[in-house]
Amino acid sequence: MSRFMEPKLANFQFAVQHNDNEKNIAINQPIDVVNWMSPEKMHKLFNESGNSNQVPNNQKREIFSFGMLIWELAYQKIPYSNIKSNDIVIHVTRGNREICDNFLDPENKVIHESFLDIIQVAWKEVPEERINMNALYLKLLELV
Repeated sequence: MSRFMEPKLANFQFAVQHNDNEKNIAINQPIDVVNWMSPEKMHKLFNESGNSNQVPNNQKREIFSFGMLIWELAYQKIPYSNIKSNDIVIHVTRGNREICDNFLDPENKVIHESFLDIIQVAWKEVPEERINMNALYLKLLELV
């Protein structure tokens, strides 16, 4: 956030073109980004790939990570900050997620409920059940 309370996004080193269906990216410090990873990405990185730092990326995985970002903004803390980095992988790949309660503010109840809805459809265990980009865009547009 800027000093004028304007949100700023930075650190786009892992960004990919929107039209890329799947792209391999090098993750040198996966523990630094594990808090926002989808369960299937964690599984590929830490179980199937072993020491390989090349992990396929796709839109459904990014949707999950976006849900984590929305959660982080709503709760104003790093996801899974109370769990050790190594345990986050076990926690998430077993279907566990961050807790979604206690941030409903009477003044902003509609926005917070919309955030909850986005978070929950972004965090679906089965990637194909996660919200698609167009539906996500429309949900966000409703908040403006």
